Amino acid sequence: MVYASQVISSAPLADDAALQKSAEQAVGKGGAKAGLTAEGIPVYRDSISGGEVYDAGFRNFLTMCWLQGKGKVEGEEGQYKVVVLRQEAEQNRVLTVKMAGDGASMKDKSDCLDGAFQAGWVKNEGSVVHSTQLAQWLDPAAIASSAVDLNIKLIKWRLVPELVPENIQGLKFLMLGSGTLGCSIARNLLGWGVRHITFLDSGVVNYSNPVRQSLFTHSDAKLKRPKAVAAAERARDVMPDLQGDVVELEIPMPGHPHSYKQENVDRLKQLIAEHDVVCMLTDSRESRWLPSLLVAEATMDSKGKGKTGPLAVTVALGFDSFVVMTHSCGSAKRACYFCNDVSAPTDSIKERTLDKQCTVVRPGVSGWSAAVAVELVASLSQHPDRWEAKPKAGESILGEVPDQIRGYLSNYRLAPMETEPFAHCVCCSQSIMETYRRDGNDFLKRVMENNSILEEVSGLNGMKQKVDDAIGDLELDEEDEDLCLL
Repeated sequence: MVYASQVISSAPLADDAALQKSAEQAVGKGGAKAGLTAEGIPVYRDSISGGEVYDAGFRNFLTMCWLQGKGKVEGEEGQYKVVVLRQEAEQNRVLTVKMAGDGASMKDKSDCLDGAFQAGWVKNEGSVVHSTQLAQWLDPAAIASSAVDLNIKLIKWRLVPELVPENIQGLKFLMLGSGTLGCSIARNLLGWGVRHITFLDSGVVNYSNPVRQSLFTHSDAKLKRPKAVAAAERARDVMPDLQGDVVELEIPMPGHPHSYKQENVDRLKQLIAEHDVVCMLTDSRESRWLPSLLVAEATMDSKGKGKTGPLAVTVALGFDSFVVMTHSCGSAKRACYFCNDVSAPTDSIKERTLDKQCTVVRPGVSGWSAAVAVELVASLSQHPDRWEAKPKAGESILGEVPDQIRGYLSNYRLAPMETEPFAHCVCCSQSIMETYRRDGNDFLKRVMENNSILEEVSGLNGMKQKVDDAIGDLELDEEDEDLCLL
């Protein structure tokens, strides 16, 4: 047998398109381990994923080439040309291998080439026996981590070769709300192989939650476990190597004076700065105002121009409808969750009976909206402009990237659309941002105590007064009044 051999040159197979095609035909789609190209060059299918290391069978393959004279380089003593194919096409190689001596000289070990690889123990530089970590084959958590990515790899290998899974898998997601939407979105993110999710919530699991919120069980409700803690624990049961924090925090809200705590505001700012995507999924409208403001401040400079920051994604539900939207980021100017409002967010729970304090939703709406939200983020992550992608600038490799998507379960319809910010928005308008930058936390405290300040600062009151004055100047007859809808 060949006693030793040495790779003396290695080049990417992609540099020779004709040879690559011929090599792939030689082993066929059936997964043959070895074959010969039409030109007589040996082809070997290597199980090692990359680098200049080859599996144990490669030595036997070289021995066969030497014994049969396959792939011998004319005019070069003991040199053979072989092709190595791997799972990742960019790792395919064309090698020139030097065999050690002839049959007679192989009787003596001293005739072997320096640096040649041999069968047997492999030594490190310090002459210590080489060791291999077997955790990737024996540890269930390591096996699960590898298996989780298989579906995404199959998408890349079979359907979308341009896909860059790391663009979404490497993102850090902040779930503001760990209830129905938080659980559903987290499960979809795990499907994409996302490894960093931080769960934030101030509530506990109730008996009505587990049937609608997929990360909770009856035992969680019985023990009144915090939602953020239980959601993170169940998510790690699905993906053992999941990272991220668990935060039990009440978000300060306009019209809720008792909710303002300086340490909570500071913690929320820190969390937003540490994450790439902020998902606003809380169950009341006013609880989304402060996170929306903080993200807007992080993505807009003092002159009102965009700057790169975290992407804000809002998902809101109706009985049989939903809206998924992305907020402004960098050069992409989009409407925020409050841009359609003509009044400041207020206390939506005060003086409401118990049956009116939560949104009544058809069970399928939350799962549908969560899937749409995650796939929109996935599409943006694959777009050349990422968070700054604009609908008219072209699709990503996964499809369109609208600013907003509205879904209607009654007729199973999705309506993607392009949006723009409202000049008098009570959250992201330039006047609100300037006041917040100037007065800081004092402004926030005043808003929590008296939410009507937002309508004055944003100029919304002035705009509504102009509209009322304009309507007052109109002289409508009785028929016109019947057609006037306000």
